[in-house]
Amino acid sequence: MNRARTGRSGALVVSGEAGVGKAALLDHMAARAATHVRIERIVASESEREPAYCSCAGT
Repeated sequence: MNRARTGRSGALVVSGEAGVGKAALLDHMAARAATHVRIERIVASESEREPAYCSCAGT
């Protein structure tokens, strides 16, 4: 958050087991962010995190 306050952009990935408080942590940080800070959330389901196979593998 300090970097965002000084005008530097960035990304944050939060991962972990279900129920450890990831959403609560992000809710807390979003509530404390300055009004000019743009916050976007992307939620992936377990099946989207690691594809079982990929048709675009090297040839």
